[in-house]
Amino acid sequence: MFRDILKEEYENRKSANGSYSMRAMARDLKVSPSFLVNVINGKRSLSENSAKKIVNSLSLSFVKKRQFLLSARLESCRKTEMRNSLKNELNELGSESHRFRKSHPEELKKMNSYLHFAILSALDLSEGPVSVSSLSRKFSETSVYVKQVLEDLVEFRYADRFSENFYQTRITSTETTSETPSTDIRKIHRSAIEKALESIEKNYTDRELSTTILSFASSDYQEAKDMINDFVYQFHNRFSSSGDKDSIRQLTLQFTRLDTPEQRGD
Repeated sequence: MFRDILKEEYENRKSANGSYSMRAMARDLKVSPSFLVNVINGKRSLSENSAKKIVNSLSLSFVKKRQFLLSARLESCRKTEMRNSLKNELNELGSESHRFRKSHPEELKKMNSYLHFAILSALDLSEGPVSVSSLSRKFSETSVYVKQVLEDLVEFRYADRFSENFYQTRITSTETTSETPSTDIRKIHRSAIEKALESIEKNYTDRELSTTILSFASSDYQEAKDMINDFVYQFHNRFSSSGDKDSIRQLTLQFTRLDTPEQRGD
């Protein structure tokens, strides 16, 4: 599977730039051309470290990143129990991928608030169509605003319009792949953080707040980032698959630098 992902990535880049070559891709992935060709042609496997290095250089959805890393591990794994575990996780990823989609940057110019994704999750709570009025009550927003959000979701095929004021889900999970957040992605994060701040001021009993501040080695950033992404995926996968869902919740994580980097002298 990781070879198919590499081939697909190469074809996508080649179609966008006719002069793009395997040598150019090897340069972008920071590996030698012969290494990349041998991997794609099945003459060489990927170590766990090499797989991580390559996948961090690719603009992939989290599901595809997991598929890449798991399939690379599976190929080199010899322990039966571990192989079965890796196969099971790959199967689970495959079964959910039809309801998981990358959000295109153009879509995010309209879908740039937390409510778009909250309503998408709310539609998933019901097996049938959901009314604008019920969503308006659920999120304490006007019906006009909620209907506009729903029409945005319909426009980009995340939801279907069942009738004039009833809608149903089409896609339940989305994510962006850009390593550098655009203005629109920042708007989504900002609106989610603002919503979280509202909850701090309210006397909710069923919420969890946690903060830790620590000294940190910048060289460990990629490892920390991978751990956070893996946790978010595991958290989402565990609780989004529960059978008796009855609420919409938000997990908001920020791992940020608090001090100002020192400027090196000439």
